[in-house]
Amino acid sequence: MRLKKDKGFVLVLAMLIVVVVGTFAVAMLSMCNTNLQLAKNQHKANMAMSAALSGVEYGRFVCSTYESGLNTAGTISSSQKNAVWQGLRSFAHDHPCNGHCAHCRDGVKNSKIFEEFSIPAKSYGAENFTFTVSFTLYADDPNTIIMESTGSDGVVSKKITMSVKISKDNRILKYAIASKGRIWITSATTIDGDIFSTWDATRYGSAGIETTANVTNKGTLSTVNTIADMDSVNVQMETLDANGNPMFDINGNRVYSSNDTVQGYHDGIKYGQSSADLPGMSEDDYDTSSYKTMCSSNKIATSTEKTTEYFPHYDGNYSRSVSGSVSFSRNVYRNKAYTNVTLPKGRNALFVNCTFNGVTYIESTSNTASTSSCNNVRFDDCKFNGVIVTDVPKNGNNINWRQNSLYFTGGAIFENSWSEQEATILAPNFNVNLGNTTELEADQTSELTGAVVGGIVDIRGIVNIDGTIISMYDTKMYSSGYVTNIGSTDGDGGSEGGAFSGEEINISPSQAQILPQGLKSNIVVCPEVQTYKEN
Repeated sequence: MRLKKDKGFVLVLAMLIVVVVGTFAVAMLSMCNTNLQLAKNQHKANMAMSAALSGVEYGRFVCSTYESGLNTAGTISSSQKNAVWQGLRSFAHDHPCNGHCAHCRDGVKNSKIFEEFSIPAKSYGAENFTFTVSFTLYADDPNTIIMESTGSDGVVSKKITMSVKISKDNRILKYAIASKGRIWITSATTIDGDIFSTWDATRYGSAGIETTANVTNKGTLSTVNTIADMDSVNVQMETLDANGNPMFDINGNRVYSSNDTVQGYHDGIKYGQSSADLPGMSEDDYDTSSYKTMCSSNKIATSTEKTTEYFPHYDGNYSRSVSGSVSFSRNVYRNKAYTNVTLPKGRNALFVNCTFNGVTYIESTSNTASTSSCNNVRFDDCKFNGVIVTDVPKNGNNINWRQNSLYFTGGAIFENSWSEQEATILAPNFNVNLGNTTELEADQTSELTGAVVGGIVDIRGIVNIDGTIISMYDTKMYSSGYVTNIGSTDGDGGSEGGAFSGEEINISPSQAQILPQGLKSNIVVCPEVQTYKEN
């Protein structure tokens, strides 16, 4: 009798198992569907982000290919900014890739007046996979365009924003040193940036850039010369393997040989680089007339005190000549303070313990050997609360580094509180010499901010430069000498003093600095990658 009763229990147990298993199966199916949907959503989000990133690259392409056709030596005016904005708008509308249909609108957004144009949705691979790019200019910030890229995959979208600046082409400010001539770097010199030389006269047996073993260059060295150019004259900048690649030992250290013209630490060498259209490397890139106008009514009078000096001179003795010296009858000025002044041509002045505020403008109207039309100026123990600017004497085939020269001796204190620290020295086609004598340089430190521009620039002594050195005179017609010297170098054909013991030079460029007023360059729209933001 008991067995018959147990038959019903087994059936109930079996049904219970079926229900449990079925419920589990449904739960598993539901979980799988949920995971599948999550995966699809994540995939769509990833695809939308990929589309948005593609839109950013497309927006950057539009900016990089747009040419404003505008050029300025000063700051960008409001009318020029508006012309750039309207030009970019028309360029985006008319560009074949955009299908002639960029959309435009204006109004008020977030309580701010704005103008905006957008490039319509572009298909990106699969159906419903698109991106759109918009450019917005707010009235309260006419220097900055906001680029927004929206990527979509169906109903899922991602946005990326980035600022685009309307600015002068300032590519040259990425370099610590940019020179049309040879560059020699010696002593305890540290460079936190790249170096570029466009000197291509390898026929003279030089690569254009030479550094000694105690130099530390935390950047790359770029040359227009190819490896083949240098091989043809048996010159090498670095030790290369059979495939033309730099050699390293088993510990990852660079291999040097005594034949390398580049010694000391560096981040690599770039050969065969183009120098086309790099602003600041030609005398035609400069127009300093706006500075001259500012100072034209305040000219420094002649001085009753005169002295005769030679340039170049015997080591530590300015009144003693050496081979190739030029004699100058200097107007001497002592313990004076000047604000926004012009030094007329031919004064060939000596300033001792003087302070200069605002703009100090140096005149020179000659590219000849005349000492009455040029200006060879020596500043001894002077302080500068502003910028030093010169005329732009056209060189032609004459370098005239003796006649047109700015020579800083003793302690030179630069505190550019007048401008936005865009430049300390703006002296196109002038010979600029900072720190050149042995006895007078001990324990003196020079601090410079912004660009240091000259025909040929020499830096010696204890110097810190927060900016870019630009030597813009082409010296390739000279077989020797006329070298941009960073540190003491004998035998360069143009040294104005002797070697200095205890040199320490530091150069740190910053592309965030503005290009100096007086240096002409194209107005460009440049995306700022550091402003990238995902929304």
